[in-house]
Amino acid sequence: MEVNKNFKILFFITLLIWSVSAAFPLNPDYDLWIRLIVGNSFISEGQVYLRDMFSYTPTHIWYDHEWGAGVIFACVMKFADIIKTNPVYMFAALKSFLIFLIAVITFMTVIIRNPKQSSPYQILYFILPLFAVNMVYSPTIRSQMFTFLFFALWIFILESYRIKQNYFLLLILPLTMIFWGNIHGGCLSGIGLLLIYTTGEFLNRKNPVPYILAILLCLSSLLINPYGTAYIKFLFEAGTLEREWISEWQSPFATPFLHLKFITFFVFLSAVTILRGISTHFDLNKYDKTKLLAVGITALAGIFFVKFTPFYAITAAIFMFDDVYFVLKKIKTGKSLLNPCNKAVYGILLLTALGTVNLYKTQSPVNLKKYPYMPAEFLKENRIKGNLFTDITYGSFCIYKLFPQNKIFMDGRYEEVYDPKLLIIMKDFIRQEGRNPNSVINDFPTDIVLLDIPVRNMAVPAEKALRENKWKEIYYDGFWKIYINPEYKLKNINKVRFNPKNTSDKMFNPNKP
Repeated sequence: MEVNKNFKILFFITLLIWSVSAAFPLNPDYDLWIRLIVGNSFISEGQVYLRDMFSYTPTHIWYDHEWGAGVIFACVMKFADIIKTNPVYMFAALKSFLIFLIAVITFMTVIIRNPKQSSPYQILYFILPLFAVNMVYSPTIRSQMFTFLFFALWIFILESYRIKQNYFLLLILPLTMIFWGNIHGGCLSGIGLLLIYTTGEFLNRKNPVPYILAILLCLSSLLINPYGTAYIKFLFEAGTLEREWISEWQSPFATPFLHLKFITFFVFLSAVTILRGISTHFDLNKYDKTKLLAVGITALAGIFFVKFTPFYAITAAIFMFDDVYFVLKKIKTGKSLLNPCNKAVYGILLLTALGTVNLYKTQSPVNLKKYPYMPAEFLKENRIKGNLFTDITYGSFCIYKLFPQNKIFMDGRYEEVYDPKLLIIMKDFIRQEGRNPNSVINDFPTDIVLLDIPVRNMAVPAEKALRENKWKEIYYDGFWKIYINPEYKLKNINKVRFNPKNTSDKMFNPNKP
């Protein structure tokens, strides 16, 4: 069925509204704050930090693989200040724009792979993967968004090359790698993608040499960074770190309730794969080996790690369109869904997306369970200086709000700055596990401990250990507790003067020494 101009316009409008619905309301990411510090530093001083100054624990050279993303975020922040709007709005708008670009590039790739089909204008097909992964797990803006954008763009370029055999298309890859490599360390997924195409095209009995040359050129492009050759070594080493403490590095199937949308999407496409395989009697000679490798490898990555689920969603949406189309054509209900001019589908999706967008919540007070805003204000107002231990999750925010008054134990830059052992030391203290559970307060010059109380009572063992070591509780607001070293000479304490209505604006005001 040919799609008329009105439905083509409706397709992109619906896609845009869904992109907005995936980004609003938005809560700032836990690691956004260190990105803003780095970005503001680059804008004002024209330099990238090579050494950490925010922590009281041992650190190595700071390989900030997200410094470019920090510059982008800082520019968004400054633009919000210029137009006098809440920064959360601007970050949500940026995320909406990135999601929309990823979806459009995915759509365009499906079009070039199926030039005679008008059915790619079926909006439901492209919203399903977006819905399945919410394009980065939760309503935040993260540097990973740029990796997913480049990943989709690279598949578009590689598929265009496979069709047109124009070598100049491959030259775009190393040029974009210069930017990708300085925006997010996920640029290694681009190298992995090229390895997939090299192997797949070799198995397809096509010439793999252009892809090999593209890999070499892209690796050369990675050398254009503030750290030189050591940066490439760091990226590969960081990719092999154990991260069992970090939820996004766990399997989505380990917490099926939280990732039910992705699991449903995965099961649906797995069923499509089996049915399509049955129709061809699983004859591998009839399959595109590049497609098999791309979908198969990203599927395995998505099974093992939540962090990689968007790679599978993008890859599967591109390469499995013809399979889904083939299977659904044989089902009566499926034919109706495949109709790109199905008014009912467009109407339902538009109303659903509009119903989920809540711009008001973006302006609402900060969730006091999510951020230690009040504890930070308490420490700042009472000028309680010293080394502050808190969970890795909140370290970045505490730097943004309290440095140089307070230095932190560690934050989300665990692979960029710290010895990997520190992550274990932090975990062992909070859970009171391991051979030396109190290393945080015995082996490091820790003055202050900030604990997140409500999260599954995880902090209870640490609280008990602090009390046994005669640490004094000086703050509790129902969500957070602050303990102070018994040797710390504390003056009179004032309560925090706190207005929840102004929090979402004020939380973006950094501490200025």
